[in-house]
Amino acid sequence: MSGVLVAGARDPLTRARVRAHFLETHPHIRSLAVPGGGHGVLRDSDCARRAIRAWLAGRRWPDAACKAAEHAPYDASRSGR
Repeated sequence: MSGVLVAGARDPLTRARVRAHFLETHPHIRSLAVPGGGHGVLRDSDCARRAIRAWLAGRRWPDAACKAAEHAPYDASRSGR
């Protein structure tokens, strides 16, 4: 079974240590941390959406992380909370 974990690097709900623990216990999962992204990274990041589409289509996964220049700084008012 494979999977993908895409999270904003500044996600207040999916913190880096939680992501790291999850990836340690699920080595088959691919991960992408979006710089500047919050909890709504799939809504807010073209790069994250491209990564998911590539994964679903079986294409090459992005090299490392989305370019920080593509993202505005995290704005908690957009997180839906």
